Amino acid sequence: MSVFGDFALILAVASTAGLVGWLLAPRLSLPRWSIHLLPVLAVGWGVLYASLSVAKHNAFRTHAYDLGIYDQVIWNTSQGRLFENSIMHFLPHFLGDHFSLGLLLLAPIYWVWPDPRALLILQAFALAAAAVPLGYLAGRLLKSTAAGLALGVGYLLHPGNAFTALFDFHDIVFAPPLIALALRFLLLGMPRAFAGSLLPILLIKEEMGLVVTAVGIWTLLFTRFKRTGLAVAVCGGVAFAVIIGVLVPLFNPEGQYYYLRRYFDTGAPGGEVAFSFDRFARLFAGLMTAEKIAYLGHLTVPFALLPLAGLASLMALPTLGYHLLSPEFPFAFIEKHYSVLLLPFLALGALQGLQRLGWRSPRLLGGGAAALFGAALAAYLVIAPGPPARGFDPARFAPNPRAPVIREAIAVIPPDASLLAQTDLVPHVTHRRTVYMFPDSPVFAGADYVLLDLEGNKYPLSNPEDDYDRELQQFLLNPDFETIFDRENMLVLRRRAQPLEPPIPLGVNFARRIALDGAEVTPTTVRAGGTITVTLWWRALIDVPEDNVLFIHLIGPDGERRAQLDTQPTEDWFGTSRWKAGRRFRVPYTLAVPASAPPGDYRLIVGLYDLNSQRRLGIVGGGNSVELPRGLNVR
Repeated sequence: MSVFGDFALILAVASTAGLVGWLLAPRLSLPRWSIHLLPVLAVGWGVLYASLSVAKHNAFRTHAYDLGIYDQVIWNTSQGRLFENSIMHFLPHFLGDHFSLGLLLLAPIYWVWPDPRALLILQAFALAAAAVPLGYLAGRLLKSTAAGLALGVGYLLHPGNAFTALFDFHDIVFAPPLIALALRFLLLGMPRAFAGSLLPILLIKEEMGLVVTAVGIWTLLFTRFKRTGLAVAVCGGVAFAVIIGVLVPLFNPEGQYYYLRRYFDTGAPGGEVAFSFDRFARLFAGLMTAEKIAYLGHLTVPFALLPLAGLASLMALPTLGYHLLSPEFPFAFIEKHYSVLLLPFLALGALQGLQRLGWRSPRLLGGGAAALFGAALAAYLVIAPGPPARGFDPARFAPNPRAPVIREAIAVIPPDASLLAQTDLVPHVTHRRTVYMFPDSPVFAGADYVLLDLEGNKYPLSNPEDDYDRELQQFLLNPDFETIFDRENMLVLRRRAQPLEPPIPLGVNFARRIALDGAEVTPTTVRAGGTITVTLWWRALIDVPEDNVLFIHLIGPDGERRAQLDTQPTEDWFGTSRWKAGRRFRVPYTLAVPASAPPGDYRLIVGLYDLNSQRRLGIVGGGNSVELPRGLNVR
């Protein structure tokens, strides 16, 4: 069924539930104490999703982006290295990416239990917590326990919460409970408590200033607390401008806020950011794609479309606006975590929608509450990724049969060693100062160990199998690394204390592109019809622009060419055009000696030629081939 078919089904269930609720409203009522079931249900939801996310992590199915990053940043901060990060090696200070000062409050947890599972558990309960003040607020304003439970449970069941709880860890999950609490204080006439609950979200992430400004403006326009609304709006606007314009650039190596490029990128070589009407015209042209319309449906349909009838939903517009405008990043997908920032406002909009129904008659309020509950339950069952929903995949949370060998591989790596690891392994090795994600890292600048799962997640490679093999070869062929663990497709490589050096130093420079540092020939004496291995030490002097072919010629004592090998220096799918500056390769080549080869001393000639033009690469200093100083004796 298509996503819009799912929406039709959910709304049909909501309509049916609403009709039943309207019919039965005069006969049914819930005792007032039953509203206190809401905290119990919230705790139950938190336990369920904390358990699922921990199971997923234990099965090595969490990722470097984002659990690994947050875990390393918080662990480093707990060790006194504030906001230090190496996984995003291009942004070594986390505040240059996201201004999340609130992470300081999580660091003490790592003094007691330094474990990424602590973050996953906190996240689940933070997501559930927002349902409680919203449900109590609805029950009080609508004078209906059933309506309060319907809104609170509807919030818990929203698929956006479930997707976020199972998508690694993100700091914005701490904003919704504070927003919900602040809105409750506001609508109950407690402006100081409102501001005191709302303003701390400015510490959570840089875009929270935009959220605070929106809430302040709404308070100014639609409540009697004009001064409080104005003060909150000004605080949010100033914080947003200072954080985006001054503080984040202060910690960013490029001196700017990276994410503005999504909207103001001029396309200039230096990545300058500037306002462009043409850029905005292109953004608005793609505003209402099918995917973005589906996103709006995913946000509002689980609330039975009731947020469309409430002015409180207007507070979501600034955040929703940049979700919809972004052309290059998956903001507008319910499967991502971004939607949870909108849910408190949409829930309050749904409350106001119910309030409008209640003004007309208690029966309509009962029908609306039943419709909300029906829509939330149907949306969860049809869309959400948790049990017992249609999208629940038990395999995501089942024990990983490879877990024992993965843990064995991790155990051979010293806890303080710098490390390069695949994305799903990174969150298990982040309590060290330097850890990179394979292959997105400057690995040859500092990784002492490499941890790889040949059967694991190949992100971020676009062509996983071939690209993965290419990246792997850079280590397996590199004379600086040795394999110390190789079992059941788990590999651990270690940087050698003393790199292997070629027995025959050469120091040949081909066209200022590729260096041939040395060679080794084994054996040096062979019978006719046998084979020899010529091992060559290569080094990329630059990012090599083209594919080149290696030739090895075996020249007999009479000057005749008796054998020849033409091959790419590394595998065909890893040609020299993929070599990056500074990378070293130690590659063995097998050369057959003809059975008809006469006895005597033979010479070995080595060179390179361009794959396309067939022209040989010249050697700096003269010539286009090199004779290995130690030849071969054929008996």
